[in-house]
Amino acid sequence: MRQLDGVISPARILNAQEEIKILRELLERNDLKETIIGSGSARIVFDSEEDYVIKLGIGESGYLQNMRELERFQEDKDAGFLAVLEGIGRFILLQEKVSSADEELRDIFGNYYMNDSDGVEDCVAEIMEYMDCSEEEARDMVEVYKTACDYYGETTDNAQIGKTAHRGWVLYDYGYVPGEDSNQASGMSYILTDNINELRDYIQYCINLLEAAISEDDMLVEMRKADKAIHSKTPLVEEDEEEEEIPEDTVDFRIE
Repeated sequence: MRQLDGVISPARILNAQEEIKILRELLERNDLKETIIGSGSARIVFDSEEDYVIKLGIGESGYLQNMRELERFQEDKDAGFLAVLEGIGRFILLQEKVSSADEELRDIFGNYYMNDSDGVEDCVAEIMEYMDCSEEEARDMVEVYKTACDYYGETTDNAQIGKTAHRGWVLYDYGYVPGEDSNQASGMSYILTDNINELRDYIQYCINLLEAAISEDDMLVEMRKADKAIHSKTPLVEEDEEEEEIPEDTVDFRIE
């Protein structure tokens, strides 16, 4: 496992306009189903043309997983074993792309205890044989899994690892805590993945909520401006208004 050079910046908070733009791009994809690269208990993951993937949270469960992933990234990012969280909004999370390892790794890791040196060596040997990789690479994978278990408890969920373009192996799915809260896992992502029209409806619903939030924010801004103007006895429009011209053949009743 390679350590990071320097300190990773905190994940950027997406504003509503930025999030809407990304969601609209998803909605406009003719091949939306083909761009799904994974789905879990409450999130659907989409590929993108950028250097990140898009994790769409489904309902409260997806929101909780995104928030947990953000929390863990902010706390543990400098340890070097987590995929970088690029940005987060109300419904989506952007994470650096990785080439994910075979799902069978979960079964392999599940056969061994990482606090047992013999278990670690046997695990390395089985990964080398199964994936036909070098010992160094197998040890890097085991190190990421072992580190994740040290931080978050021993669970095969920590076997969800992938290889980045520049930093080696990392944990890419770390938003779920097994057994902690049943609200974390709704299973709705599997339903939407199989029903693309309903998935499109959900994405549009997210967009509608964000647009409503923008409208409400704009209204609050105008209300604050009006309140400030009333209390300061200054006009809302600060620009000088042009004085109305009065035709010469009319009487000017204005008080001097």
